[in-house]
Amino acid sequence: MFNFLPPLPFQTPSLGKIGTLANFLFGARVRPRPGSILHCSLAIAVEHSGIFVARDKIVEVENDDGNKNIRRVDADDFLNSHLVRTGVCIYVACDKKTGAVLGTRSVADNAKYAVGREGAYRLLFDNCHMFTSSCITGNHKNSDNLFLFLENTIRRKLNRGRAITWKVWNHDDDEEPSPDGLDERLEEECAELDHELIEGHEIACDDTVRPVLHEELRTWQQEIATKLREKFADSFAALEAAEQSLKSGNHEAEDIWRDITEYAATDSMADTSFWSRKTEELANDADLHPIRSDLQQQWRLSLEFRRNEYYQNEIDRRRTELLKELNGRLVAMQEIAKVAGELGVVSGLLWDQTKGLGARSDLKVLQDLANYLKNNEGVRRLCDLLGRMRRYSASQRIELIKSTTTYQFTVPDVEAKSEIIGITQGRDIDHILPQELALLADPDTEILFDLKFAEGRLMSFDYAGSIEKSYDHEYDEMAPVEEEDKLGPMIICVDTSGSMSGEPENVAKAITLALAMKSIEQKRNCYLISYSTCIETHDLTSNRGLPELLKFLEKSFGGGTDAAPALHHGMKMMKDESYERADLLMISDFAMPDITSELKQQIQAARDRKCKFYALNIYSLFSFGQYFQHHIEFDAEWQYDPKTMGIKELSHLVETV
Repeated sequence: MFNFLPPLPFQTPSLGKIGTLANFLFGARVRPRPGSILHCSLAIAVEHSGIFVARDKIVEVENDDGNKNIRRVDADDFLNSHLVRTGVCIYVACDKKTGAVLGTRSVADNAKYAVGREGAYRLLFDNCHMFTSSCITGNHKNSDNLFLFLENTIRRKLNRGRAITWKVWNHDDDEEPSPDGLDERLEEECAELDHELIEGHEIACDDTVRPVLHEELRTWQQEIATKLREKFADSFAALEAAEQSLKSGNHEAEDIWRDITEYAATDSMADTSFWSRKTEELANDADLHPIRSDLQQQWRLSLEFRRNEYYQNEIDRRRTELLKELNGRLVAMQEIAKVAGELGVVSGLLWDQTKGLGARSDLKVLQDLANYLKNNEGVRRLCDLLGRMRRYSASQRIELIKSTTTYQFTVPDVEAKSEIIGITQGRDIDHILPQELALLADPDTEILFDLKFAEGRLMSFDYAGSIEKSYDHEYDEMAPVEEEDKLGPMIICVDTSGSMSGEPENVAKAITLALAMKSIEQKRNCYLISYSTCIETHDLTSNRGLPELLKFLEKSFGGGTDAAPALHHGMKMMKDESYERADLLMISDFAMPDITSELKQQIQAARDRKCKFYALNIYSLFSFGQYFQHHIEFDAEWQYDPKTMGIKELSHLVETV
């Protein structure tokens, strides 16, 4: 920015370098992408900004004796082309929460188009920050003449108003570009997709959704790179084998004929007649090296052209497919997030569940049930009770436990200004260095003082004192420990018979929704069995969990009641390794026939294997508020009356704290 200024006699550039060096040593590393916003620190405690446009290429504004010169430089020139630059670190603008690098292809294009443009350089009215801002917004008459104004523009235009941070680009340690350039092209496409998605969907900026969205893009990038390279792997392997053969001194006529055959096999459009004719004409020539070398050069050019054309077409096609899929999933995610918020579930945990939804956006049934939960205090309390279902068994084991001894000591305190400990930057006029005040003595440097004050870059004494603190020394010792069983898998059996229609149906669906969402958050296997005269099953554990849940929630209750098939299926699931020691919750009005003695024995056998059985008895019009004897011994049972929203707990074997 201030390229025309030499280091002033009273400045101490090494102090600025020390702070920058600390960030270089300990700061988070990133790699910029085309359109990334960069800055480096200057020895006069201000910043110089520019635009990353390609590998190791940056577009910046240079002050050339009062003339503005927009030029393309490498990273070393960006850092060291003038004495006032520190030559230590280049910083990249990133999202503060996720660390995602910001920037778009359009920003890079604007910077590239501006290269070579000239004009008058003015310190505060046409400087590097204003150029960088113009590349972001397209507005060449912007007022972002201070670095903090530029940061605001980056937040608004590239990060949907979210906070940004600056991370170190360790350009000296950058990996070599991929030989075919595919990795860089896919990385750029993912960057563009990321920007399009956060611009188009507010939920894409959610702190829990954006990281999993980035992981989705990274996975796509890796999978596409592998698939695209497979297409030409054999063709390039044949070419490289031929090139190695030539390097080994093989350039006889039969070697050339073999190349011609393989060239034609790898490229159906190849015209090998010229090489065939030349080989026949010069078959007896002592040196056929030039012929084979030229043939292989043509072979490589043809193969690379076809490969690059294939890459571009496939990337465009697959990018379009991915964008359509992610747009649909984010629309669904926006609705799911509302429901998750009502249920206290982190939105990002439900991202994988949107895979089964595709472009579906009609999730009204979820929102209706979330609103039902929100407005029904009794069902909310019931969800809270059922959500705490735990096995109340304990075991004892011997383990190492930590004991602590506390020691007192004195440490420095930067808040206590009792002694000078160094130099810092800010707006602290009371403790400013004399050389900073010297700027006010000269009209030519007074404006620099104002600028440094506005950006909080004035150097001042840094003070500290001391404070008493304690130190805890931890050590291990053996001791007996009681532990409670962890949360296990969950099986939900829901009565969908006609006697459950009406308000009991709403309660049953709301409870199922809440428990299914919680099972996803708790990474707890969940299996749903709905029953009337027959059963329907839904695995709510996999990525198809939410679509399967929607099938159940959209179902209308009706028909007769036969709980035996559902319980039989539940017993079968409990023998599966994934559902060992599961909790089974039965939701019904229990207006049903008694179960067989055989099924009772199966239930007892499952209980012997540490499985637990719970019941939620929802009163219906058919039960008239009376408790039906269902002859199943449950570990805990609740009765719920939708009219009064009253809850009775008939057993206290469940921990409710």
